[in-house]
Amino acid sequence: MKRLDHFIDIHRNTMDSHEPSEGHFKRFEEKLNQRRHSSLAWFTRIAAVVIAAALISVNLILFRTKSNEPLSAELRETEWFYTTQSEKLISEIQNNEFMDNSDKQLVLNDIHNFDREYRSILNDLRKFPGDERLVNAFIDYHRSKIEFLEEIVKQVNATNPITI
Repeated sequence: MKRLDHFIDIHRNTMDSHEPSEGHFKRFEEKLNQRRHSSLAWFTRIAAVVIAAALISVNLILFRTKSNEPLSAELRETEWFYTTQSEKLISEIQNNEFMDNSDKQLVLNDIHNFDREYRSILNDLRKFPGDERLVNAFIDYHRSKIEFLEEIVKQVNATNPITI
């Protein structure tokens, strides 16, 4: 900065001796007016983006609070894992040729009754999403269902050994 001040002090006479050309102030004022219009256009663009971002944020917040999905990402992943496992076991039971259809129907009815408890747990989780007891009940339900199905498959396979 000191170098610039020193340069101006040395060359002050040559800089002050030149006058602007004819119509300089008029052209300068026109450019200022143009910049006001363009800055106003930028301001309106920025304001529109801010308003759009605010509307999107409000919609996302309202959408997430109205969501019927009470489960966190971890619980959804847990549910997916156990549901996949139970579907494999149920399919294995349904496709087992050694079981009677009446036995299969009894097992499926037990599973259906088991699922009523699950719907009750989900309803409670919707009401109280952060309750640790409900989260534990959610996990215990899935574990119990898997254990129940695995026990049935184990018993069926034990009574009907595979011969090669």
